[in-house]
Amino acid sequence: AFRWLRRDHPKVHLVLVGDGESRPRLEEIAQVGSLAGFVTFAGVVPHERVPAYMQASDVFAFPSHSEGMPNALLEAMAVGLPSVAAASGGIPEAITDGESGLLVPPRSPAALADALARVLADTSLAARLAGQAARVIARQFSWHANAQAQVALYRHALASAST
Repeated sequence: AFRWLRRDHPKVHLVLVGDGESRPRLEEIAQVGSLAGFVTFAGVVPHERVPAYMQASDVFAFPSHSEGMPNALLEAMAVGLPSVAAASGGIPEAITDGESGLLVPPRSPAALADALARVLADTSLAARLAGQAARVIARQFSWHANAQAQVALYRHALASAST
């Protein structure tokens, strides 16, 4: 997806934060051709440094095709970073496509590249997605909202048990 994105945005730079079994293969891919010099592997960074990476970014990409409710995505949304993510697992519970972020089909590099290009090319879209994302996090995923949801769940379970 990044290779396709660079066709229309030749100055874009990819920063990968985190680590995993795919890293050696991704590093090999990034060292050749048009990607050389445009990909940074930050590796595992201390949690307190993650916001600095996010604040230095123009868009957050989360193409994972197997997720529950990813904290990294919620954190990006909370700091007001426009996000593009695969519509998998719990991700569509956090992002309403076209409102609080852009959703793409899982395992679709072309769709991911197209959505990222849209956000990079349209600053008003990026600002709208970022603002709405921050509002969604404050409204639906704050500690208070989570506590209220847990209380409601327990009340429902107790009511069901007593009937």
